[in-house]
Amino acid sequence: MAKKKLDLPQAQFHPTDYPGVRAVIDHGETGFLVAAGDSAAAAAALDRMVALGPQGRAEMGAEGRRRCEHRWAWPALLDRMDDAYAEALAARRSKLGN
Repeated sequence: MAKKKLDLPQAQFHPTDYPGVRAVIDHGETGFLVAAGDSAAAAAALDRMVALGPQGRAEMGAEGRRRCEHRWAWPALLDRMDDAYAEALAARRSKLGN
């Protein structure tokens, strides 16, 4: 994704409550989540985004970028991966009685 796009608030239109989308967008804080086919909700989300004005949209986009960099940067991902491996190894050792 281009750097510029990361600084923009997001309006996501999706057909299900998909965890991947919710992991990136916090509804009302870094963008708006709207179920596919819900045209009234889509219009309301776009109205809310317009009502934020340029400064509000810029702030929402900047917050989204900050959260993504914090949650999905390599150091954070590696820490979570290390934790997952440590948990799996501990469970395996416990199962084997070590």
